Amino acid sequence: MCRNAMTSAYAIILTPIRGGWAVSLTDGRQLRSFYGPLARGRALRYLALLTGAGSRLRGLR
Repeated sequence: MCRNAMTSAYAIILTPIRGGWAVSLTDGRQLRSFYGPLARGRALRYLALLTGAGSRLRGLR
């Protein structure tokens, strides 16, 4: 039972893409892409919404 739970667990990561940033899973699937000069900030905001980590990301601006 523990083995199945571990194989289905993924991490959510921020990855650079051409012209912007993407919020992706560690298996390579992209959840959302952001383009343009403010793409990193928008991707961080989206990542904070997904993970509930908004208070920890306030100092990164």
